[in-house]
Parts: sequence; structure tokens; C-alpha cells
Amino acid sequence: MGYVEGPPTLNNQPHVGHVRGRMMKDLWYRYRTLEGENIVFRGGWDTQGLPVELQAEKELGLSGNKWEDLQKVGVDKLVAECKLIIGKYKRDWEEADDLLGLMIDHDRAYMTYRDDYIEREWTYLETAWKKGLLGEGFKVVPYCPECQTALSAGEVSLGGYEKLEDPSLYYKARTEGGSYLVLWTTMPFTVVTDELVGVKPDSDYEYVAVGDEVWVVQAGRKEALAKELGVQFGEVKKRVKGKELEGLKYEHPLLDLIPGLQKPEFEGKVHRVVAEDYVDVTTGTGLVHMSPANGEEDFAVATRRGLPVFAPFDDRVRFTAEAGKFAGLFARDADAVVVEALRGRGALVSEGKLVHDYPICWRSDDRLVWLARREYFYWVDKIRRDVVKAAEKVEYFFDGPRNRFLAGLAESPPWCVTRERIWGTPLPIWSCEKCGEKTGAFSRKAIVARALELPDGPKFELHRPWMDRVVLKCEKCGGRALREPFVLDTWHNSGSAPYSSFTDKEYDSLVPVGFLTEGIDQTRGWAYTLLLLNVIRNGRPIAPYRMFLFQGHVLDEKGQKMSKSLGNGMEGLDLLRNNSVDVARFYVLAKASPEDSINFDLKEMSGRAYQVLNTLYHLHLYLQQNGAVDGYKPRGNTVAWASKRKLLTLVDRWMLQKLAAAERAAVEGYGSGKFNEAAKALEELVITHLSQTYVRLVRSELWKDDPKERQRRLAIYAVLGHALKSADELLHPVAPFATEFLYQEVFAVRKWGAPLLARGWRKERGGGSPAAEAAVDFALLAEEACNSARTRAKLKRRWPLRSAEVLVQPSTLEVARRARGTISLLCNVKRVEASSAASKFPATFALRPNTSRIGALFKERTRDVLGALRPLEGGEALRAYWRGMPLKAGTAEVPLSALELVTTPREGYEVAEKSGVFVAIGKERDSRLVAEGLVRDLARRLQALRKEKGFVPTAMLRSAGVAGLEEEDLALVAPLAEQMAYLVRVRQVHLSKEKPVQKGWSEAELDGKPVYLKVG
Repeated sequence: MGYVEGPPTLNNQPHVGHVRGRMMKDLWYRYRTLEGENIVFRGGWDTQGLPVELQAEKELGLSGNKWEDLQKVGVDKLVAECKLIIGKYKRDWEEADDLLGLMIDHDRAYMTYRDDYIEREWTYLETAWKKGLLGEGFKVVPYCPECQTALSAGEVSLGGYEKLEDPSLYYKARTEGGSYLVLWTTMPFTVVTDELVGVKPDSDYEYVAVGDEVWVVQAGRKEALAKELGVQFGEVKKRVKGKELEGLKYEHPLLDLIPGLQKPEFEGKVHRVVAEDYVDVTTGTGLVHMSPANGEEDFAVATRRGLPVFAPFDDRVRFTAEAGKFAGLFARDADAVVVEALRGRGALVSEGKLVHDYPICWRSDDRLVWLARREYFYWVDKIRRDVVKAAEKVEYFFDGPRNRFLAGLAESPPWCVTRERIWGTPLPIWSCEKCGEKTGAFSRKAIVARALELPDGPKFELHRPWMDRVVLKCEKCGGRALREPFVLDTWHNSGSAPYSSFTDKEYDSLVPVGFLTEGIDQTRGWAYTLLLLNVIRNGRPIAPYRMFLFQGHVLDEKGQKMSKSLGNGMEGLDLLRNNSVDVARFYVLAKASPEDSINFDLKEMSGRAYQVLNTLYHLHLYLQQNGAVDGYKPRGNTVAWASKRKLLTLVDRWMLQKLAAAERAAVEGYGSGKFNEAAKALEELVITHLSQTYVRLVRSELWKDDPKERQRRLAIYAVLGHALKSADELLHPVAPFATEFLYQEVFAVRKWGAPLLARGWRKERGGGSPAAEAAVDFALLAEEACNSARTRAKLKRRWPLRSAEVLVQPSTLEVARRARGTISLLCNVKRVEASSAASKFPATFALRPNTSRIGALFKERTRDVLGALRPLEGGEALRAYWRGMPLKAGTAEVPLSALELVTTPREGYEVAEKSGVFVAIGKERDSRLVAEGLVRDLARRLQALRKEKGFVPTAMLRSAGVAGLEEEDLALVAPLAEQMAYLVRVRQVHLSKEKPVQKGWSEAELDGKPVYLKVG
């Protein structure tokens, strides 16, 4: 089965968000390998693009004009620095992966900057070029006129914003009906490239008199405009919705000065009103002047409507000859000229100043300009239907990310695949100097075959500057063709990985890959580019993956985004170097569903996650130490061995049934992307079922050393061993280090031989029983009720009681009777009786109304309802309570939630209830029961002392001593000294009422009185 790594960008160390994703990748790999799959699980590194280029510039100390700096140091020096950076951070990432336990093949990892990868990436371009899916177009980008380069969103944020003064210009454009659209802008130069006026479809607009003219403005802006412009609005001639203005033509006030806008391709298509939801009606006039050459949203509107874009700018953001009167002017210098031209045409309404935040280039400190630049695009609209079809066949695990992904695909615009950068995969298209013909050469072989000039020889590197020096022969006129000075979007690099990182044979056999997982933001990133490129390459609706799991982000403990600037960031290497990796893995994977973001808290991580693995370790230790006493052998003393000899009890079969359920839940969770549910099921297995219940229930049997009962003890070890070995296997994808260690140390035939992954899940099935599960689960429920009754009666759980009465519904009676022995053990009572008859239970029952609840439900009818409600007593009350159905009160029905079951125990009893199960305990304790309680209290303190002194739990010690007992307590305990010795695992116990004088004794407390203990 194939796998393609979503390549991390090698411009920095991994952060904790990366670590979460890599945990999930490793979990999936281990799970599928344990299932018997052979996974080609190779790494991959995103090595090109802006992040690496910027880091290289920083390392070289370049911070001024980009192109001037490059002329000084040379492009080849920048490229060399980029390679050093990716080598440096690759080592950091590989260290993190090793610490994390990521079982990924780094030796055969792909790197997107290598020539062999680039040539295979070019095959996608070649296919698109031949099919007419790749071509030239425009894209609006933030552009620095000084550096003469486009900036990414990240670079814009690097430069930040400054308070700058700009014009606040109101002007008017005459409509075909003679009214005027009044418009506002802070960048007058964009009037030169004006093509549309936007209105909000459902907003109200008015034709309103202003002197001899009629202006069109948004109704809600009139009052503010009157003050700002100093005008008096008169009669409202007409009121319309924005959508009614759709298509209204207007005259560009400077059209005769701008020859480019008078070309045939613009005639009749531009200078119309368009209704668009994004229009802001809270500023200006509520009508928006739209310049597709200088605004992202404006450009999107024009593109969506199939309109041409007028962008008369050169690389220095100076107007070209197409701008007529404004030709040669730098865009921002043209503002004043535009204002005067509008004034001269009588189109100027008002000119003012505005101070606002404006983005600055991080290199040059110059103002940025949003500009439509020539780029190369995939025309996604031509294949959008196939892309959606391919995506619909994929399993996404969760509806939210799936719906978000598919919705985005349905509206995906053309993809601009080129960038004005240095460090990237060069676009292998050449343009003829003479005739402008475009020539694509999509392999080294094709380039060399068509080359007119090859200054670096046929083995040149497939990067800038070497690619830029190659001149091809124009296939049309034979002239010199120069390479288009673009590199590919880094998302194209990584999106081509399914083909670029494999051989043809591997691609055919391994793609579509079975499973991929990346961050939720990749619905518009890698998941999208992988899908699109695969459809382009295959010409059919085929996704390169069968399953894609989108992960939520990792936030700080307060739910805020992690950031170095905020001081709440966490580096992945710091986490992995300074903490238990398995605890971190369990914490992250168990905390929430993979689709959800998590709040990462180191203190919280050291809680439950640590407890689970610590408990698992000590359970193995318990098995090893106790099993060794009886000669337990994991390979011989199996569940099958014990079952064949009829050595399994109700409790054993309960444990095996719980194990089978945990196994099903874990496999289901791993397979369905619900990793947290798998982890939680295994947490319950280890903590609740194994540690807190099974070991507790069988401990008294294991404590015996009678040779006649050795086989029974071996059966317990068989069940415990089977459960622990299964837990090691099932938990291995979550906590690989601890589980590998425990499995190898306790269960492996040859210690540290074949790893768990090579062994796979060799499940030993059978032995469980649904009937046993029901009985023990019932006993645990009864224990809860019993403990509540003890609390009310102020009777410690360690104190033996004479009897417990259990009252259940008739349908549960048989289960309750099967559970009596287990209830006796759990509740520490000598005798347990089960019944479904209220008359046999030592308590009375009455079902009474809760006046406040009935009042809240029935309000003014409360008195009538209470009067009509018949009180229920005894068995009738109990049966109604069990049924849970509403009671009739005249015409009303009173729900059980508005009633209270009052239970009154008989003298000498205490009663409690849990989920419809009632338990009554006898409170009277004779001297024998009191003595047994004292023995258990003292034994618990001696066992704690053993542990404190570091004695092996299974070791038989010589003696234990208890001193300082009161005479009455001594008289009670002395006859049970042998029982105490058995509980403490010593040969004899010495009891004394005298306070010891020699050293070596430890003081403890017993019922508020001091006692003195010694073991050894």
C-alpha cells in the first residue's frame, strides 16, 4: 500500500502542531502494518518556495531592494544558501521524527528541489499544456514597485502597516439616463483602470435631487454624505434595490484620455453597474468604484463575469502608453493628475485627505500597490466537474471537513501556478523575442534538443540562474526564445508528489494511496492540489488518495493560537526532548477527535495520560513478579489452556469479554479516523477493567500459596497475561515505546527479537461470555449502591458486614443471582440475597409528588394536578418507578421526573439505589466483624509500609509487628493474627499494647489513635 508524505517546509523547526499530525501519520502506519499491510512509507520534504528563500535572504543579510541585492551577491549564491538552510532544518526534522518514533523511511525521502523530481513534476505541466489547460492570464497581487516583485500574504504581514495620508476623493459618472453615480476612492490613480461600479443587491438606493442634478447614492448614507460633502439632498425621485441597477451603463469621465480603454475588446462590456454581495454600504456613497487591475475582489468579479482586464502598468508600476494622458507616470504620482483631470471635466465632487493604515514592503519600506500581473494559470473551470467527481469518491471521516472541501472545489477559480521568485521549480516555457510564440520544453532532453544557446552544458542544474541562460530556437520563426521568468507555486511542487516522488511502476501500483492526513487548512492547500494535478495527469476523475483525514490545530492551554510573538509557542523538539514521548502521544491522540483543535497543556498531559501508561507498566510488573512465584509461562499458560481445564471463572470470562469489546472499539476507532475513541477504549481497558476491577477481584486468589490452587492461579495469570499482551498490541499505534518495551520484556519468546510490528495482531480469541459480563457489570453497579449506603451509615468499605439485600426488577433477577458471589467480594459482605419483591426488602417505598417541579410544569393547573394525583405505596410505587412511565392525574400526565421515590429503611439497615438497583446493608456488627475490620485496617497500613520500604510485593517476609494497640483492640485482633499475616504476606505477626522503645518502627494512625508498625 502506498503513502505520500505531505512534505513539511524546511525553513524552520517543527512546532507542536506538526508533531500532532506526525503522530497521526505514525499511528496509521503502525495500525495498518499490524493489520498485515506492507506500507511504502517514505518521507518527503518541501524544499523550495518563498519561506526558504526569505530565510536565505535573512542569512545573507539582504534587506534592501531585492533585485539590487541579488545583483551584488548573485542568484547562484542565494540558491546555494537555500540548499544550506534545507539541509540544516532537515536534520532538525529528522531528529524530531526519531524522538517521536515515526516509522518513516528518510533514506528514500523525496526532496522537491532535486532535478529528477523537477523533471517528473514538469510532466503535469506538459499534459496541461497539450490539453489547453495551462495558459497566460492575470492575477492581482500586492506588489513592491521598488523591489519590482510580488509579495505573499506572509511578506505583507512582515512589513506591517503604517499610518499614511491618502486622498479622499468623491467623483461622479453620468449614467445613460442622465443621473450620476457618485463614487469614492482613496487611490485616484485607479480611476484610470475603472471598469465597473458595484452595488449591494438587497440594499436600498435612491435617485435624489442635488441642485439641478440627480445623484444615485445608498439610502442609509445620505445623512453622513450631506455633512461630509456639504450638500443639500432634495427630492427623492426614485428608490430601488441594488439588484435593479444591474447592467446600468455609465460614462467613464476620462475615457477619451485613455486609449487602451477604447479598444474593441472593452466596448460594450465594461462601465456598467454590477450587483455583488461583498459591496460595503457603510462607507463612501454605498456604490463602489471597481478597478479589476488593482483590486482582488474587483478582479474576481471581472473574472467571474468573463470581462477583460485593463492593466496598463510596467514592472515599475508606471502607466504604459495605453494609459494615454497618464503614460509614464508612477501610479501613486498620478493621483494628483487624475484629480485635476476630473476637475476639468466637472466630475469632481469633493477632494479631501484621509489618514489610515497602509501596508509597507518589509524590504524597502515603500508602499505596496495591488496590481494585476501576468501569470500562468491552470484553467480549472474546464475540468472542475471531474475534480468534484474524483473528490466525492474519497472517504473524509467527518462531515464538516468533507463538506467544506467539496464546497470549495465546486467554486474553485483558475489556479495561478507561477510566482516571481528565485528559489523554485522553473516554468519550462520559452517566449520568442521576435514573434512572441510560446514554446514548452518539459524535460532536460527536450531542452537540450531545442537549444540555441546552452552556456552551462547539457548537465546544467534545473534551477535559476542556469535555466535562465538557456536560449531555445523558436519553433515558429526560428528566432531566439527566452525562458519566461517564473517559478512554480510551491503547492504545485508538493501536489505533484504522487507521481514526482515515485517511479512509473511505483505510481501505477501504489497510487491512489490508501490514506493521507494533514491540517484542516489543507482543504484549500495540499489536498486540493494533489486532487487537481492527478485529474489533469489522468484525464479522468481519479483522486490520488482513497481517504483524507483533516486535522484540527493545536492551540495553547487557553485556546489561543500559538505564536512566538505572543510568547505561547511550543517547539516540537522541546516537547519531545523534555517529556515522555509516549505520554505526549497518548495525551494528544486521546484528547479530542482528530478534526477538532486541541488546547495543549503540559500540566494536563502529566495527568491521565501518564496514569494510563504508568498503570500499564505496573500491571506488567505485577504479572511478572507474581507469576514467577507460581512458574507462569506466557506461551504455555494461555487462555485456551485454562479454558480446556475448566479453570475460568465468571470474573475471568467477564474480563475476556471486556477485552474483546475494547479490541473491537480500538480497531474501529483506528480504521474510522476516530483515534481518540480508540485511545479512550484502551484507557478504560487498562484503568477500569484491568487495574481497578479484574486485579482487585482476583487478588485474594493470587495471594494464596496453597499448591492445590496453583492451577487456578496460573489461569488468572493466563487471563491477565493475555489481556496485557493484547493491550500492548492494541496500544502500540498510540504509545509505541512503552508497549514495545513491555511486550519484549514480558511476552517475547526471545527478548528483543522481532518487533511488534513484524509480529502483527495474532489475536487469541474466545473465552469471553456475555452472561458473565452482564453478571459482573451488575455486581459493579450494586457495589456503587452499597458504597453509597456505607457512606450514609458511616461504615468503612474495609469493614466486613454480615449481609446485603439486593432488590431488582424481575427481568434482572437472574443476573443478580448469578452475581451474588461477586457482589459479596466487592461489597465485603458475608451473605448476599437478591429479590424482585418489595415485600421481602428491608425498606418501604412511596412515590410522592415534587411540588416545585409539578408547579414548573403545570403552572395554574398545579392545584388540580396535585389533587388528582393518587399517592403510590410499597410494591406499586416501586413498579411505577421502574417502569418510568408518566402517572395519570385526571386528564394530565405527570412525568416521573416530577415525582420522588422515598425509601425508608427498617431499623438496623441503610439503603441506597443506583440505576434502579436497590441495596440494603445490615448496620449491626458483632465482635467478629469488628475484629476483621480492624485486621483489614492494620493490614492496609502494613502493606503501605512494605511498599514504602521497597519490598517486592510477592516476597514472603519474616515478620510484621503492631504495637501501641489499646487492650480492647488487642483482644479483638489477636485471634486473627494468622489472617493478618496472610494479608501482609509475612510468616508471623507480633502484636503488643506497649509503645516500642527501639528504633525502626513507623508511626501510623488508627481511628484517631497512634499505632506503631514494623515489617522485615
